[in-house]
Amino acid sequence: MADRKVYSKSSTSRSDFVYVNLLPDVKRARQFNVNILLIVFFTVLLTGVIIFIPYRNRTEQLSSLNGDNSDLSYALILANEELRGYEINLNTIHFYNRLTEVENLTVDVNSYISEVQDKIDTILESPLVNGEVASFNYDLENNTLEVVVRFSSISTFTTLNNRFNDLDWVIRSTNTEPIQSGVLVLYESTYSLEVDYNAE
Repeated sequence: MADRKVYSKSSTSRSDFVYVNLLPDVKRARQFNVNILLIVFFTVLLTGVIIFIPYRNRTEQLSSLNGDNSDLSYALILANEELRGYEINLNTIHFYNRLTEVENLTVDVNSYISEVQDKIDTILESPLVNGEVASFNYDLENNTLEVVVRFSSISTFTTLNNRFNDLDWVIRSTNTEPIQSGVLVLYESTYSLEVDYNAE
């Protein structure tokens, strides 16, 4: 609050006056300055922790990646120079890779024919059935093994077709309608065996 003071200069009261102090009370400046300094100090400290430390880590990481990139670029230049020095024909390499892919598509047709022949021979062991294998033909494009068979009994064709379907590498076996073949009492039918060459 402002101070109010009355001063008297003489007994006649002619020179009496009132002195009023209108200036407010002010706290000490030291305490105010210390609080400001603490706030500034902690602000700078938190800024360093939140911003500058991660920024420094990212800067170091970027510098390391730039170094690795420079090393790899130089290694690529050396590899290209070495490639030109050996005069390597990349077209030859690509052609060899294509040959390797073709080799992976090869089919062991002889093993398929052998298993088919075993199935037919089992049926021909019966004294009531006469017959023969006319031909084998493997269609690589359609993965189909065609077998032309002649039997004396029409019902035997159905039995053989069921046995072909039991083979692991046969996806499906179908046969044409048996027709009489030649002067002998034999019927001929063509079997189409869809081959799964990836079967184990």
